[in-house]
Amino acid sequence: MIDAKTGEAIYSKQNQKKWFPASLTKIVTAMILIDSVKPGTMLTASKQAVKQDASNPYFLLKVGERMSRDDALKALLVMSCNDVATMIAEHIAGSEAKFSVLMNKKAKEIGVSNSHFVTPNGLHNPAHYTTASDMALLTRPHI
Repeated sequence: MIDAKTGEAIYSKQNQKKWFPASLTKIVTAMILIDSVKPGTMLTASKQAVKQDASNPYFLLKVGERMSRDDALKALLVMSCNDVATMIAEHIAGSEAKFSVLMNKKAKEIGVSNSHFVTPNGLHNPAHYTTASDMALLTRPHI
């Protein structure tokens, strides 16, 4: 637990233990989306995006479906849509692999030091991990 204003640790337990971040990954994806894509820009779902494990059975993209940046942001953060995360990654970087480079760069800019991101949606990958300390930094307001 940290003080959101100062970043000071108030309480910690196993704060450097590596964990799989799962959908918390989408916080980094959202940061890059906001930084990189102007409101009103339309994103298009690819075959690769729609192949992602469904995280939300009520919201499934179809190949070629278009969505605005702001709607993609809502689907990503409110509905935790894995397919939308991949669509975002492909729109910004061309592929999930290239997007992961941006994710790791963004995390380092924030001060994260014990995390490595591979997927834009947090689907399991042994090389995709974070720590409680790093997640506290990532979720702290960056205004």
